[in-house]
Amino acid sequence: MSREYLNEKNPERAEQLLRSMIQYSPRAKKLRFEFAKAMIEKGDFAEANAQLTEMQKFCSKSDTLYVKAYLMYMQGKGSEAVTLLQKLIQIDPDYGDAHNLIRTAKRGSMLKEEANELYKGGDYNGAIKKYDECLLFDEKNKGYKAVIYTNKATALMKQGKYDEALKDLTSAIELDPNYPQAYYKRGEVNQNLKNFDNAIHDYQRAQDLNPQKFNLFDKIRKARMEAKKAQHKDYYQVLGVPKDASETDIKKAYRKLALKWHPDHAHTPEAKEKADKMFKEIAEAYSVLSNQEKRKQYDLGGSSEDVHMGGEGFPEGVNPFDIFKTFFGDSGININGMRDFNFDQDDGMPGQFSFSSFPQFANFGGRGGNTAFTFRFSGSKN
Repeated sequence: MSREYLNEKNPERAEQLLRSMIQYSPRAKKLRFEFAKAMIEKGDFAEANAQLTEMQKFCSKSDTLYVKAYLMYMQGKGSEAVTLLQKLIQIDPDYGDAHNLIRTAKRGSMLKEEANELYKGGDYNGAIKKYDECLLFDEKNKGYKAVIYTNKATALMKQGKYDEALKDLTSAIELDPNYPQAYYKRGEVNQNLKNFDNAIHDYQRAQDLNPQKFNLFDKIRKARMEAKKAQHKDYYQVLGVPKDASETDIKKAYRKLALKWHPDHAHTPEAKEKADKMFKEIAEAYSVLSNQEKRKQYDLGGSSEDVHMGGEGFPEGVNPFDIFKTFFGDSGININGMRDFNFDQDDGMPGQFSFSSFPQFANFGGRGGNTAFTFRFSGSKN
């Protein structure tokens, strides 16, 4: 039995059997050697290290060095792997797997260094392209790919492309959940994207994984301060009005922004996600600034949570689409600002009407209802 059994339809059962066989025959050198390699390829580096400790008792120095080098290679430490493999070849020049792995490790390290040099020279586009080439080099090497994704994300950060960097860093962490550098970089990205709670989590994770390398307590403290400040949203800034804005100004600002950021405008998942967020923030700001008591409490320094206590405020008690409906009614609003009306008339010609005939227009155009609107009429002759 060998590590190929781990590729069966039931790899968990195969792994269990291999473990049992090792316990039954702990001095089976070939079995332990193959099992250690299988754990490395699985990404269970902790188990691989445990097997390495046991291999030092029972296996040859050459096999132990090879497994250690293979582990380093699969963790993205190509240069360290090459150093060990060169030592192994000095001990055993005919160790074929060592020669094969050293060629592969050197090629991967060379590609990574080429990308790193482009990055150091400020050619971020060239570096990103080369990092993408590295990602195709060895699909099964999760550790190497995690390092490359992290390096690529660093180049993207230099270009201010934080959303793209966030995706690459998340990919790195999925490949290696214990890679502290990826958490540290993702913390920086989340900080720039104002995802302060996520930044705190990532900084703390990096700190926990490698306290000797990272001293992130100041960054964690700063992220916590920013998170607290973010709880007090600037509703005037959201609506784009001054602090002494009148009720009419607030209504006009809401009407304009609500139409601009209505989610129905969005045609891609990314655009819809942003529109949803903006639409809700605009409604939240309006629900406070249009309410005399809430606005007074907010102006006195009340937090968003304080202003909305009691379930009467947004988001617990108000649906942003309900606020939208109070402005535009149920009469077939078109998000481009055009309304569709259907009404019957005797002669098939447009009839006369006034805003007072339509209660849903009560808020249009301020107090006098003087704002110009475009209407489409469609009717049927009785």
